[in-house]
Amino acid sequence: MRKICFVLIFIIVTALDLWQLQKGGDRLYTKPLIMLSLIGYYLLNISLSKGIHRRNLFLLAMFAALAGDLFLIWDHLFIYGLLSFLVMQLLYIGCFLFDRTKAKGRLIYIFGLAIIVIFVAQMLWQDLGAMMVPVLVYMLAISAMSYAAFIRDRSLPGYGMVLFGTLFFIISDAVLAIQAFGPGMKLGSLTVMSTYAAAQFFIVTGFILSLKTDGT
Repeated sequence: MRKICFVLIFIIVTALDLWQLQKGGDRLYTKPLIMLSLIGYYLLNISLSKGIHRRNLFLLAMFAALAGDLFLIWDHLFIYGLLSFLVMQLLYIGCFLFDRTKAKGRLIYIFGLAIIVIFVAQMLWQDLGAMMVPVLVYMLAISAMSYAAFIRDRSLPGYGMVLFGTLFFIISDAVLAIQAFGPGMKLGSLTVMSTYAAAQFFIVTGFILSLKTDGT
């Protein structure tokens, strides 16, 4: 029952934040609640699970995401938000690599990720200016995170959810880059936050399922 309550809380706070975003309201209290609700959900579900090393590493990644959410509320702290999410991605990669295998289709997946990175980079190339290197590093990191999710053991419970979540992350950050440095797009901000929230939910939920079968 408590687990269902946390999921409902996540849905409610996400809806509230999207509503605040749409009407241009203060998001200082609604935006951080998205990750805080998932952190609570995570702690409730992994209290009896095995795999303490990756369990704690994943928790650190979630707090890095929470820091990124807070920094991105203010435009002048954008670079700190970017760095926080870069840390989150690296920590997620570390967690995913615990379960790596020689997965089939790796080259095809890398090719698909490269196409996305090149497409976004080409769209923003003339607008990035001094942010060119940080944004490219960030895009490569998030692609590496998705690749690390792809090469996990596919027999693990929640494998598809984690991978699906990383793809939502790519969509969210691609749209964010277009919003921040490019021409923007209709409903871009709502797209960024809705796909971001979905990404975190799928990654967290899928990872919890895998932890319950882990023994390291």
